[in-house]
Amino acid sequence: MQTRGFDGAVDFGRSLSWWSLRQVGDAYRGGGARKIALVWTLATIVSVLSALVEARLNWSGIPFQIGSWTFGFSFYPPLAIGVLLTLWLGPAFGALTAYVSTLASGLYGGFSLPLAALFALGTPAELILLWFLLLILRVQPHLPKLKDWALFASAGLVAATASSVDIMLYNAAHRTALQEGQRLWLGWILGDFAQMMVLVAPLLWIRGNQVQAWVREAIGVPPR
Repeated sequence: MQTRGFDGAVDFGRSLSWWSLRQVGDAYRGGGARKIALVWTLATIVSVLSALVEARLNWSGIPFQIGSWTFGFSFYPPLAIGVLLTLWLGPAFGALTAYVSTLASGLYGGFSLPLAALFALGTPAELILLWFLLLILRVQPHLPKLKDWALFASAGLVAATASSVDIMLYNAAHRTALQEGQRLWLGWILGDFAQMMVLVAPLLWIRGNQVQAWVREAIGVPPR
């Protein structure tokens, strides 16, 4: 059930709402959702370009030291874009954008096409797992309460950790040394989790309701 907050923003309920690709496609053919298609296309282009920049500048496993401990930190911008698309439009949109971006990154990084196609499944799997965990936990997508922030953090950490096994394929393909491979693995988890909490969560909290209201009006059909 929809309710309105004190600021007049629409609250779409206590669970995630989403649109399928078919719904948006039907709305597009009927004259609606063209703005959504344009935004998604632009977001995908930006995501692919940022993936190539990340691969070119090698933002994977950036070492930083705390005392005598050395950790890795990876900054992969397509993840933040994918999470926002997943939560504001639906998992199919975020997963497709993430797959194309990671495929481009893998090919640029020297993978063969079959290996790149397999490696590219890591980030979409992370987004879909995150979405299902938030759905099961009934996290409100605009994170209005501390409880929602805590559950979002927990789901994000689980999703990032689960998807980090993808780095094993990278390490094997590039014959990475054990210590560097561990740094890349930890960097995947820490980097993805940091992006979710520092970049994505504040945007969900500040603009989540407004964006969902705009998407709903633009598509013209109710979400699932």
